Amino acid sequence: MRKLITTGLIAVLAIVMGAATVQAQNPTSGTAGPLTWKYDTDMRILTISGKGEMPNYVDYMVNTTNSMQLSPWLFCRERISKVVIEDGVKYIGTNAFLGFKMDSVVISESVTRIGKAAFSSCTNLSVINIPIGVTRIEDNTFTFCKKLNSIILHTGITEIGSGAFAFSTLTQLTIPAGVKKIGARAFSGCKNLSAIAVDPGNMNFTSVDGVLFDKAKATLVQYPAGRKETTYTVPVGVKKIAEGAADNSPLLTSIVIPTDVDTIAARAFMYCEALASVTLPASVKAIGESAFSGCENLKSLTVGAKIPPAINENASVFGGVPVANVTLTVPKGSKAAYAAAPVWKEFKQIGESTVGNVALPEARIYAAGGRLCLTLQTAAPVGVYTLNGVLVRTFSAPAGETTVALPQGVYIVRVGDTAEKVYAN
Repeated sequence: MRKLITTGLIAVLAIVMGAATVQAQNPTSGTAGPLTWKYDTDMRILTISGKGEMPNYVDYMVNTTNSMQLSPWLFCRERISKVVIEDGVKYIGTNAFLGFKMDSVVISESVTRIGKAAFSSCTNLSVINIPIGVTRIEDNTFTFCKKLNSIILHTGITEIGSGAFAFSTLTQLTIPAGVKKIGARAFSGCKNLSAIAVDPGNMNFTSVDGVLFDKAKATLVQYPAGRKETTYTVPVGVKKIAEGAADNSPLLTSIVIPTDVDTIAARAFMYCEALASVTLPASVKAIGESAFSGCENLKSLTVGAKIPPAINENASVFGGVPVANVTLTVPKGSKAAYAAAPVWKEFKQIGESTVGNVALPEARIYAAGGRLCLTLQTAAPVGVYTLNGVLVRTFSAPAGETTVALPQGVYIVRVGDTAEKVYAN
């Protein structure tokens, strides 16, 4: 009996000493530069107070060698439910709350800057207020916030950094009038975001049918990943597809890029896993790194340039794409040039077109049963006009058969360089 009691006491002491050790390793309060912090273990609330700027911290998932550069409250990232930034704090440091599991954050209006990745990967964070004094959303500030479905960007914000809201669950978004710059992939992979609105007073950006462009409509900035359409024709006049402009768009099956586009930037259509058909005009001169990487279901690629666009062999433009199984259609007389060019030579099914920049041999255009019917050899842009020349609809038709509803009437349907009059009844 005495032996059992002794053993039990040893066990209890071990638990107590272990808890004391953990407590010593993980203090519940301390300093962060000129600021102080306190973690309430019962309420699971972390409070930052004082006057001044919080230090910047390293990414704990990358740098684990120097504990002095890690946030002092890192130990509570899995248990914390709420963060309170009190009045007097002016700056929230880089990576300050990276990967934390809190449900809510209260930020004082005294905060004027929020560091890069400060709230990145806060997977339980659903709502956050951005103080009126903050004018820039830094790179990756809210990336991978998988429950962040609502955010209000106040009128004082002038810049949104690269990847700022990427892979969040935003359902709606309005770009304020004062925004002058939006970084690459700021809203990439937001699969619940079907449209991006822009304040009419904004002098730098605009929205066309929910797609974000620069004000001149010369650059496609962001195609929302949550759009329900499966095909998209880039509007005439666009000259550049920006970096990551349409990456991670799960429903996009066909993209038609019109004449005038000369640049497809890096990662423009990366991981568009449903993308099956792409049409590139002769104007395209540059295709950036990983532009179509991960488009594993690509079946048809039409290129209008007689001289193969230069592609860096190390740029993984078609990384992960089974190019040997993709039908590549090029201008008449260009097959040999493509078969010998770097990267392009990896395409083993190369055919030649006979019409302009878009191959449309044996195209069929007609109406039946209140529907427009198309049979195309390759993907192509489609415009539907009234007899007076008013454009009523535009879309991209993939190779093969396509039908779309059409109201009763008489229309001119233009597909590439081909036009037909149809009667819908």
